[in-house]
Amino acid sequence: MGVSLLVSIVVNNHNYGRYLAQAIDSALAQTHPKCEVIVVDDGSTDESRDVIERYGDEVTIVLKENGGQGSACNAGFDRCTGDVVIFLDSDDMLEPTIAASMVEVFAERPGLAKVQCRLALVDAESRPLGDTAPPAHVRMPSGDLRRYVGRSNFTWWTPSSGQAFSAAALRRLFPVPEAVLQYGVDTYLQPTAAMLGEVVSLDSIGGSYRRHGSNYTLPSDLDLDNIRSHLVRARDVHRFIKDVAVAADVPYPETALALEDVIFLSQRVVSLKLDPDRHPLDGDRLSRAALQGARSAWTRPDIGAMGRALHACWFVAMLVAPKRLAAAMATRLFYPSARGPLAAATIRLLSTLPLRHRPGRRAC
Repeated sequence: MGVSLLVSIVVNNHNYGRYLAQAIDSALAQTHPKCEVIVVDDGSTDESRDVIERYGDEVTIVLKENGGQGSACNAGFDRCTGDVVIFLDSDDMLEPTIAASMVEVFAERPGLAKVQCRLALVDAESRPLGDTAPPAHVRMPSGDLRRYVGRSNFTWWTPSSGQAFSAAALRRLFPVPEAVLQYGVDTYLQPTAAMLGEVVSLDSIGGSYRRHGSNYTLPSDLDLDNIRSHLVRARDVHRFIKDVAVAADVPYPETALALEDVIFLSQRVVSLKLDPDRHPLDGDRLSRAALQGARSAWTRPDIGAMGRALHACWFVAMLVAPKRLAAAMATRLFYPSARGPLAAATIRLLSTLPLRHRPGRRAC
């Protein structure tokens, strides 16, 4: 089953020439017999274009001026002819069998919007870091998630390279808004795709997510400028997500500040606590964000009761903690490597204790 489905793998690149060949090679090495590889270079100034030219007719090459990730994805999707589309970041890699595994699911489930999997974390030299994204103890959601994404974008999505979309669903979402998606196109595609059809999460590892110290989504250290940029993007992309929700008849919050997204709420609390003068969201308050976050943490569908309680307590503690302690707490929340092995193991254990309620979650 699924052999007849064509998979389009769009490799989007900007100045990642040192990793680009590994990404392209992983796309070309897929065992699924029908794959096309489209490489979009978004105005790189490093060796990227020399790397791309070496592949000749093996890939479809799209060279453009720098316009950001949104414009690169738009340019790549314009060249797609496949039934299933994977957007592969040029610093990541795919496992050889992942396209075939995802296609099988699409073939068995007509109308499916997306299939996603975990990615193994590796360092700049492709050495395993011993963890995955999302973490192994986190339950990834499957099924009809519309009611849940209708109040929160958060469902522990995997990074972009671990997602395969139905081309039919993407045609309802493209072109993506380029001005507000210079980075983080997945923050728009993830919730909106889930509004258009069911999602299936595979528990297998389908590729590698590279941690090299300059990642936009998962930087190595606490970076308030990075957190503020995430908040601005979430605010600005909100209206575009809401337009999709209205068209799909999915209730959605009127303002970004009403979102029950625990990642967004965690970032709001950190920004307001550690540098309130530069917080980018007008009218936001620390007490509101912290209490809203504690409530949202307790309804997370992806971890056990003790894990939910720990995250809820984190929000309350951030509200009252001295700034130095709050900075340490923020670092340990966003960057698991800073927790130490004992603390990390404890959190993983507590997060797996039984669930009592799972909003928006249904077994596949």
